[in-house]
Amino acid sequence: MPSPYAITIGEKVFFDPHPGMQRELLERLSRRVMTGEGPSKFFLRGNRGGGKSVTIRKGLLHALAMALPGLRYGVVRRNMPDLHLNHLIYLHSEMVMLGGDYVQSPHPLCRYPNGSLGFYRQCEDFGDVEKIVGSELAILFVDESPQIGWDNVALTMGSLRVPKTEDGKQPYYALTVLSGNPTGESIEEHDKHFLDQDISVLDNPRYDPKDWAHIPIFLKDNPSIDPEEYLKSLGQIPPAFRAAWIDGVRMDARTLFDVKPTKDGKPYHYIQELPTVDGLPLLRVPWLVLYRSFDMGFFPDPAVCVWFAVIGKRIIAFHEETYFKTIAKDLAALICQTTKELVGDTSVAMTYVDPTINMKTGADVVTVMDTMEMNGVPCEASINDRILYADAIHALLGEEVEPGVPKLQIYEPGCPMLAKYLPKMRWDEKNPRKMADHKFDHWPIALAQFAISSGILSLSSSPDERKRPIWMDWMDEDARHGRRAAV
Repeated sequence: MPSPYAITIGEKVFFDPHPGMQRELLERLSRRVMTGEGPSKFFLRGNRGGGKSVTIRKGLLHALAMALPGLRYGVVRRNMPDLHLNHLIYLHSEMVMLGGDYVQSPHPLCRYPNGSLGFYRQCEDFGDVEKIVGSELAILFVDESPQIGWDNVALTMGSLRVPKTEDGKQPYYALTVLSGNPTGESIEEHDKHFLDQDISVLDNPRYDPKDWAHIPIFLKDNPSIDPEEYLKSLGQIPPAFRAAWIDGVRMDARTLFDVKPTKDGKPYHYIQELPTVDGLPLLRVPWLVLYRSFDMGFFPDPAVCVWFAVIGKRIIAFHEETYFKTIAKDLAALICQTTKELVGDTSVAMTYVDPTINMKTGADVVTVMDTMEMNGVPCEASINDRILYADAIHALLGEEVEPGVPKLQIYEPGCPMLAKYLPKMRWDEKNPRKMADHKFDHWPIALAQFAISSGILSLSSSPDERKRPIWMDWMDEDARHGRRAAV
């Protein structure tokens, strides 16, 4: 006996959503299209076997295409074989039941009796994106979207449009539905937008977290499948994929640094207040040793300066500044001005910089580093080596000056970008010891340049400690084999 939620064609049941998650999901998505209420972008995230594909195709897309004349929707998967196995093989029989047509050539297309259209496309490269964007869709369903590059996913999402009718009314509203398991090349960006909602104005100035919703979908939400039999059918799979496919949890996404904001319930690598020393605020201690580290960004990347305080063997990154489209002379003036505001007349031991700003070509007379020094910022060129970057930051994060007190702490209110992006650094796929390129690695690079060049890593956490950090052995080994080249 079909439920009151069933979609029926005559006496035949076309689709009957299961109680619980499937019905709630379809009600929420349909309400968005019909009324414009709620987020316009959804990520159905969970383990395999949750019934995401069939629920969206039959319960949402077919249903709304039949209910709303002239509606256009698109179904996208990474490649045509995946699209065929998960959707296309079912479309002929489904469209026959609905009284429409399924056309296979030149591109898969569903034509409904009321003029609605359903497009089915692959998305492997930008050429495929252009074809999707040209379809003028109202609803987009990207199935297993984490397998597709984020830039391509984002471009297709931005192409949705619903024109108003001749009398100025909105017939329905645009909707994007992404779905997939927590694996794939763009899963980090999916989680960043939908779960963490950790998007800065640098990432997307128009980002509104209220417009991005995450809905967990799991195998238990699909009563049509016997969970035990389904899990047996997966066979032997790697542990990381088992966690993602079966448990629906995040895989280890090549996280490079073991950053602990808190430990045992107490502030650890991140602090919210600067400490005092003998009753004096940190930045007013007369014997405080100060350093700066500067990473010069080349348009459109920003330039970044980070300030460090050294108290004995303890290091605190306490301030950062980010500059856009600023020439070297003005950068130097701003750095000097900020330093005076922070610490008064206390001198800065050194400012470490990327060595590339001290390189001369045949036409150069004065380098960027020369200009900064002439304008009051003494500089020392650091090392441009992403293996050393990783080694140095590992060493800073992994040492304690005393039990429960790490060698490095970051004052989060003063260094929000360093605190935000340090945990997001990843190791390179071809070399796990190398820090991979990242769009926002300027702040971690500034930290690494300071650690490499200041000599601070030579100060052990205990006077009696004789064991060298493992990263020093790596450096010596690479030097013996001549592998320490600039990267």
